[in-house]
Amino acid sequence: MLLTDQDGQFDSDTLSVNIIDDVAEAQNDTDSLAAGGFGPATGNVITDAAAGDAGDSDTGADTRGADGAQVSSVTATTAGGAPTVVAGATVVQGEYGVLTLNPDGSYSYVRDAGTPGGVSDVFTYTLQDGDGDTDTATLTIAIGNTPPVISNLTPSANGGDVTVDEDDLADGSDSSKESLTQSGSFTISSPDGVAALTIGGVSFISNGVFTAGSFVTDLGNTLSVTAYDPVTGVVSYSYTLADNETHADAAGENSLFEDFAVLLTDQDGQFDSDTLSVNIIDDVPTDFCPDGAHVVLGVASPLPQPLVIERALNFAAGAGADGVGSVAFNLSLNVDSDNNGIMDAQAFTDADGLQLYMRNEELFLSYDGDTQHLVAKTLDGEVAFTAVIDADGDVSITMFSGSFISNTVITTVTDLSGVGGGDVPFKGLNLTIKDGGKTVPDPDDSNDVLVSSEIRPFNDADAGSVNSNANSLGVGQGNEVSNGEVIRYDLVTGLSINDQQNNESYSFDGYQETFAFRQKILIEGGSKDADFKLRIYKETGALSGTTSLVGSSLVAQQLALLIAEITLYDAQGNELSDADKQNHVALDPDDSNGLILFDIADGWTFEINSVDGLGQKQAFNAIEIEAIESTNGVVNADGTVTSFKLGEFSFGESTDINPVSFELPVIGTDGDGDSVTSSIDVTVYPDTKSIVGTSAIDTLTGDGGENYLFGLAGNDTLVGNGGDDILLGGLGSDSLDGGAGSDVFVWQAGEGVGGGVTDTVLNFAKGFNTGGDQLDLSDLLTCEDGGVGNLGNLLQYIDISTANMSGDAGLLDTVIKVSTTGDFNPLDPTGTAPAAGLVDQTIVLQDVNLMDAGSGYGSTEGSVILGMLGDGTLKIDTV
Repeated sequence: MLLTDQDGQFDSDTLSVNIIDDVAEAQNDTDSLAAGGFGPATGNVITDAAAGDAGDSDTGADTRGADGAQVSSVTATTAGGAPTVVAGATVVQGEYGVLTLNPDGSYSYVRDAGTPGGVSDVFTYTLQDGDGDTDTATLTIAIGNTPPVISNLTPSANGGDVTVDEDDLADGSDSSKESLTQSGSFTISSPDGVAALTIGGVSFISNGVFTAGSFVTDLGNTLSVTAYDPVTGVVSYSYTLADNETHADAAGENSLFEDFAVLLTDQDGQFDSDTLSVNIIDDVPTDFCPDGAHVVLGVASPLPQPLVIERALNFAAGAGADGVGSVAFNLSLNVDSDNNGIMDAQAFTDADGLQLYMRNEELFLSYDGDTQHLVAKTLDGEVAFTAVIDADGDVSITMFSGSFISNTVITTVTDLSGVGGGDVPFKGLNLTIKDGGKTVPDPDDSNDVLVSSEIRPFNDADAGSVNSNANSLGVGQGNEVSNGEVIRYDLVTGLSINDQQNNESYSFDGYQETFAFRQKILIEGGSKDADFKLRIYKETGALSGTTSLVGSSLVAQQLALLIAEITLYDAQGNELSDADKQNHVALDPDDSNGLILFDIADGWTFEINSVDGLGQKQAFNAIEIEAIESTNGVVNADGTVTSFKLGEFSFGESTDINPVSFELPVIGTDGDGDSVTSSIDVTVYPDTKSIVGTSAIDTLTGDGGENYLFGLAGNDTLVGNGGDDILLGGLGSDSLDGGAGSDVFVWQAGEGVGGGVTDTVLNFAKGFNTGGDQLDLSDLLTCEDGGVGNLGNLLQYIDISTANMSGDAGLLDTVIKVSTTGDFNPLDPTGTAPAAGLVDQTIVLQDVNLMDAGSGYGSTEGSVILGMLGDGTLKIDTV
């Protein structure tokens, strides 16, 4: 710069202008990706424009300066410090993702798959202006963190994830098998990437790579992991049960859980754990049904030798996958039989809960050494039978005494010869028994009978005498009871007879009590009948004497006897109706407490069941039978001579010996202690009414009374004739005709098994509950179910159709085919015959069409079965 004045002088100097360069200034930038997110994260490192990316969180733009500026290079952490020139859209690989950066500062960041969370990817960029000035800053991408999660697994406390059931094993108890392989799935979530997944310690995802596989579990089963969907995170698996497992002892159908630890690890080392739980259901034994038994036992005397009965218990088939542990008797010991303070027995009762007796002594059940051995005996130690369960689960019952087992105290006197000789003032009965063919004193003195006689008028020189043989007794010569002669029974205890001639005497300890008395009347020869007065007494006290007890002071204890207390039976054992009874029983006009029985024929039986004024049972212990001549209940000659003998008689709580059914309780236990109870059903029949065949072909015919016919083996013919009979054809194809009366046809376990056996029932009348007949299949069918109004599973056991098999060609027969184990298809329509190989027994009701409209049952198999159950025509275990 030059300054000149007016006179030309000047001065010079320099004006210096300092132009300061405008440089670029870069600011650090931050951006972020949410946990589990992969981007892109976008923005601009120069302008700090977020471009809609909420993760851009830095403040302040870069300064470009007057020279202008742009991004010239970028350096990633992984680059080891070597910058990458930014020219256009430049891609740089960061540690956890890829950055695309443009010179104008705009960027986009995408996270790499499988990278961890909770980390930051840092990039250093250079901002360069127009004249080459530079500045550096960082772009930090913060990656959010979320730990991995396992879901959709159910703990064992809530039932587990999949369930398999032992009853579906080949030897399991379920007849409709479900699969032993059950599938399931669970879900994994790992926003930061899956590094590893192990199940039960076995790896199925490693370094993010899934590999399907399986392994044998600690319990010997198989767990297979079959698939993994990385999009949904679903892991699929299956579990296969190989065999039964050991569950808690005796815990029933309980669960055993096999648990597998599940471990999920993400890329940044975080993990989650859970448990995959498999529920293994215990197989428990199903109901089992032992074979029943029907046995004939002696009444008057024991059978000549022990009777052995062998039956299958049938537990093994229903023991289930755990197998058979044991089968044993199952008593409830609540009786101290030895008075030693130890409960070692239980009362032996029949199927209705009534106490059982042998020779009027109470019977008890107890173990005989262990629970596989059982004994039934009296408190005195007299054994009725023993039973043993063997290693195969079968039972053997040995009836040692062969004496009848009764559900009532009853004394039957069939040997009337007694102690006291013939033509004596009195005689003792029931004082001896047969033992090994010999007559020995009866050790039981609780049921003795003193018999005495008298001839009217009483208290004169002609006192009468008792005369008897083995089969009958009467008064004096001829062994009969005639007009004016009296026979008296005193039911006593501890009777002793001195039968020394001309020095006879008796003594007894006291009187029994009885509620019923039954006497058979015998008449020999024509033009005779039995007319007699009947009186009963209640006596007490001990007594000894030398004369008859008939009459005199004992009359003061006479009890009132009413017509309603008398039951009459004809010679065939058929009970007379009330209307017919009026023609044979009348009140005694000379004795307000006595009765007159008249026009009683040979073989007839009268029975007394004494009751008091309130209709309750009334005990008595002396009976007088006084022969008279009577016309229609009035003492008067009727033109027919009264002359009769007294045959066998019985007394006790009741007087008739009938079949008795009882159960022997058993328990089956499987291999891990689960148990189920059942019972062996036994029915015993008195030999006095039983007719037993052989293993050959037999024809058995009843006597017109109540009979029990046993065909045993062979193709037998059984004819009951009159009376209410029970017919058991046994093995073979039998012809069964009950005849008149309400008859029961019984089929036992083992009959017909294998097929080809047909039993034909003749003269069958439905409606057992109203006097008809009954088909008893309760022993033949195994574990059937159903009842009145409930068909249950009976269509699996019974097939009903009609055909003309025999008899009248114009009439259809009802054909009942039986599968003893329930193998029929219940869905087969009516009229579809079951496969021949499934039929164990065929029963033909000749000339009886139960499917006819007139039967009232309906026309389908189901309706007929329900009808038969409803009216008692069909008997099964549950009815």
